[in-house]
Amino acid sequence: MKQKITISVIGGHEIDEKVEKLAYKVGSFIAQVGAVLVCGGLDGVMSAAARGAKESGGDHRTFTGERKKRREPLY
Repeated sequence: MKQKITISVIGGHEIDEKVEKLAYKVGSFIAQVGAVLVCGGLDGVMSAAARGAKESGGDHRTFTGERKKRREPLY
């Protein structure tokens, strides 16, 4: 079985609309090329990238840190 390429996306939590759109496009592109997206997924850049991957039918994994109050990733 061939291993899929894994790509991580990391970015800020407080972002403007322009950065959100770019992160979404990055996540979507990662999905379209068949790679797996790995990111935090809670807010900001990582959430937008995860949403882009998910809505494009891609495979993504989200992880959250232990320091913050635990909650489920948005995507």
